[in-house]
Amino acid sequence: MSVLHRLSLGLAITGAWSILSAISLQTLAAKSFSDAEALSKLTSYDIEWKQPALRGSMDSMPIGNGSLAANVWVESGGDLLLYLARDDAWASDAEACDGLLKLGRLRIRFGEEAFPNTEFSQRLSLEQGAIEILGVNSTHRLRIKVWVDALKPVLRVEVESDDPLPLRVTFESLRTPEELAKRPPDGYTRWRGKLLPDKILEGQAGSISWIQQVDYQPKSEASPAQACFGALVRGTDLRNASPQSLISTHPARHHLIEVISTNVPDGQQEWISAMESVMSEVSGVPAAEAWESHVQWWRAFWTRSWIFVSGDKDAEAVTQAYILQRFMNACASRGAYPVKFNGSLFTMDYQLKGAVRDKEGAKIPFDVLVNGDFRRWGEYYWFQNTRLIYWPMLADGDFDLMRPFFRMYGAILEANASIASKLYGFENASYFMETTSPWGGLKKVDHEMPGRNTLHYFTCSLEYLAMALEYWRYTQDEAFAASSLVPAARQIFSFLLQFYGRDADGRILLDPHNSGETYLKVRNPAPDVAGLHWILSGLLDLPGEVATANDKAHWTELLKMVSPVPVGDKNGQRVILPAEDLRGGQRANSENPELYAVFPFRLFGVFYDNDLARQTYHQRDIHQTGCWYQDPIHAAFAGLAQEAQEGVVSVANSSDSNCRFPGFRGMGHDYTPDMDHSGVLMTALQAMIMQTSGKEILLLPAWPAGWDAQFRLHAPFSTVVEGNISAGMASSVSVTPSSRTSDVRIFHP
Repeated sequence: MSVLHRLSLGLAITGAWSILSAISLQTLAAKSFSDAEALSKLTSYDIEWKQPALRGSMDSMPIGNGSLAANVWVESGGDLLLYLARDDAWASDAEACDGLLKLGRLRIRFGEEAFPNTEFSQRLSLEQGAIEILGVNSTHRLRIKVWVDALKPVLRVEVESDDPLPLRVTFESLRTPEELAKRPPDGYTRWRGKLLPDKILEGQAGSISWIQQVDYQPKSEASPAQACFGALVRGTDLRNASPQSLISTHPARHHLIEVISTNVPDGQQEWISAMESVMSEVSGVPAAEAWESHVQWWRAFWTRSWIFVSGDKDAEAVTQAYILQRFMNACASRGAYPVKFNGSLFTMDYQLKGAVRDKEGAKIPFDVLVNGDFRRWGEYYWFQNTRLIYWPMLADGDFDLMRPFFRMYGAILEANASIASKLYGFENASYFMETTSPWGGLKKVDHEMPGRNTLHYFTCSLEYLAMALEYWRYTQDEAFAASSLVPAARQIFSFLLQFYGRDADGRILLDPHNSGETYLKVRNPAPDVAGLHWILSGLLDLPGEVATANDKAHWTELLKMVSPVPVGDKNGQRVILPAEDLRGGQRANSENPELYAVFPFRLFGVFYDNDLARQTYHQRDIHQTGCWYQDPIHAAFAGLAQEAQEGVVSVANSSDSNCRFPGFRGMGHDYTPDMDHSGVLMTALQAMIMQTSGKEILLLPAWPAGWDAQFRLHAPFSTVVEGNISAGMASSVSVTPSSRTSDVRIFHP
């Protein structure tokens, strides 16, 4: 019997114990929380500031369209500043430098004293995906709207004034000698490279352009040889005062400033040609028409799912954290690459404190203001962190935001296959490392090598398969399953089968293999054993049009070769063990890898053997949340409402006190703004409301008393479930399509 089938049986047994409500959903009140009500509710979470920035970009707001983004702030002197970023603006050596760079900084000056001694407001309109700035004094009113077109690679600044204003727009590079000096001392970071100055293009007429041309150090056969990225700024009634500055030809009441950006895999001339094409595309749609389409995109985004929690100030904080993280994900994950966990596209000037050791080992403290090009743990993608941003996009229905994630890791698997062939002699076999450049690359792993956190570690490749499998289950996208999921499964399983031997019973012997990054070189670690069970069982449910009969026969045999999930005794309680044999190993990191069998590989929890899941949670060694710690998620999937609630509240209150925007999480182990903090919160909150197994949908499996909510969430098989929660009960529920109604159960304590 497959794991998924066992989970469905577990639900039936649980229902027989009268834990599930027998109330028919058709008898519940049909009152719905409409799209209009959701958008109205959303506006209460807009962020508004009544004073200009006091700490520069640390007092900025984020904005973006998924690929092009900006931090936006107004200085006390009245200048509007934008820190510009693209998701594909990679440094020449992603390992030696800090990887993803800013495009630069743009300063817009509105004459003398545009904002001082005025009524001031800067508001992020979530519904519209725009920032609105207002300055009023006794002589004039200045209104500014900043937005990044949801459908085009252009950022627009619309300026409207009661009185004519002069205007100056200046590009400020981050790669000048003075700016490059803003970095921590040698020894603190892996920043060993040398960034090149930006090239300001000469001879522009009514525009300013700059590029960064880079030659990449190859990490794999898929690494690009070079690239050229940059931006162009133009506007109405503007002329060049210098190659990097524009001024208005005459004072005016209305200005439209456009920042257009692109990236090409070649040099300056190709970039100029590509930019001309992009400008023609942007100019082909009037700004007013583009604005309407832009707003429609954001409204459709916000109405495809929502969670609004109420009941106390903690509930409001959790809702705000959920909404702002989802907004930032939409601003940074619709381009060529996934979100960078350590800052996304919103790194900023930051007062960084720390210490390095001298040659004698003595600590030397430092306190330095770094600029937006810097990010700690900057160069690579770390799967352990990145995945936490993307798991909650399934229940949100944000499938378009997930595609860069699957696109990049799928391409890495393809690139790494030829490398694996050369390193190991394996055919049609691949995997990716926990830490990888955007273009892949492998270092050979021998069983005799000493233990290290990410050396004997292949869990990330298995979790990628689990996420791809869930994506197919939610979307029923057979083209994705055929072109991405199944080929990846063939390659990853092929590598594991050729890399590892068999035990005396003919089972796959995962030895030596890390259990998470915590227990090194152990035997049959719980995360990977659970992952193989979960993934193989799910793959057997793929339709014949996607997976061949040979695939399914192979997976069926492979499933028989997987060892049981290790279970044993701890403090007199039956628990999941981190591995079949730890070999006396000491902890090398602070994780609870045994709970990977609860999430992400959901073999145990509210659907099956929840006592084991709960006891494992209660007996865990590491009690922690925030960053990549997953206590709230594991608590929710074990049906522990109070513990899950405490965890999401803790994350919601983890905003970086150095920053003004409440969605910018503190750096924790990573860097500000940390993106996996709120990824944990989002997944946990969703699981508190709804969990699924096979076709079964369980509502309120870990919902705390005292909190109410309105929700609309996505479930597998192209299903949407929405309703209200009041006094711990589901007061209204609707299911689309209605044929799935009979698959929904409601947990009532």
